[in-house]
Amino acid sequence: MKYLLSILITGFSLMLNAQINCKQALNCKIIAPSGMRMRAEPSLKAKVVTYVPFDSTLTACQETFGAMEYEKIRGYWRKVQYQGKLGYMFDGFMEIQNLVKEETQVASTNADSTDARPSETTVEEKESPPARKETTYSLLTETYNYCGDVKGIDPGLIWYGIFPRDEENNGMYYRVKEVEVNVMLSKQKVGNRLEFDILTDEEERSIFLLGLNQPLPLKENNLEDVSDELRRRDRKIFPGQQWQLTKEPTNMKLSATGSVESAGPCPDLKNYKLTLSGTKYFLPVTQDLTQELKENGQCGMPEIYWYGDLTGDEVPEIIFVSVYEDRNRFTLFVSDPTLDNALVVQKAQWTIDKCY
Repeated sequence: MKYLLSILITGFSLMLNAQINCKQALNCKIIAPSGMRMRAEPSLKAKVVTYVPFDSTLTACQETFGAMEYEKIRGYWRKVQYQGKLGYMFDGFMEIQNLVKEETQVASTNADSTDARPSETTVEEKESPPARKETTYSLLTETYNYCGDVKGIDPGLIWYGIFPRDEENNGMYYRVKEVEVNVMLSKQKVGNRLEFDILTDEEERSIFLLGLNQPLPLKENNLEDVSDELRRRDRKIFPGQQWQLTKEPTNMKLSATGSVESAGPCPDLKNYKLTLSGTKYFLPVTQDLTQELKENGQCGMPEIYWYGDLTGDEVPEIIFVSVYEDRNRFTLFVSDPTLDNALVVQKAQWTIDKCY
């Protein structure tokens, strides 16, 4: 908000912007790491017009439409324009770049007057920024004697290995390294099918491998290590249990419901449901993950294999593994800032069949 105040107190006077219809227009940059939503009205309950990614530039009006506060940041709703779309956004996560130059605006008197003559000067339209490229994900684990289909493995993606903490240096973080992925025939077979080794150019083995079509938006090459939490608790979430994944402001929780027909480490369950809840864009969101997992494992409950904030938006990515006698099926859920009613979406799956 301090950026807006430093600009708004200036005494510049600009002509009206015909497209956005405001007295003074400001070029602003989105500084929220997870991006922001443009809404049809100055209200969190209003319909979402579009999603504006981090570091995008848009046009905002000087006029305000009500104050609000989030995470001790005070700001206002403002009318904005982005890629030809008009709506309202909270300015607490906008940074002013400059005032819209007078020569790039069209006076509203010319736009609205019925007897206005065409302007003698041609205003060069600014090129719209390129459309946001959708990120695709692939998931692998380093395996020896992998007997599945290798056609779906693309070594040409940008691959990252997530490695355990360095105990020798008293590390407290998972380490993230860009790696090269290699797939080769196994020299030692354990079954009758074609068997492969999936390896990287690192001597140590990773917890898992993540492939993307564009660089991972990591500010630092380390993530908070939650391995002690995973070791301390059963990786399954039994009906009636709840896991706290993050603190405020996202306050993410995994909880399970259902009925237990028999006791034990692998009980007989009915109506098992795994739910993820938390806060997103100031509003509570609850999401049923059960249908997207599809397979719950031989015990009727998937296990938490790993979780951590890979995209830097304070919403953790989660990998579940559904364990069966003959295979393990991994499912990756990634945070998605474009959705109002979901915290994460299922982005990749990886199945390891036992070769014998």
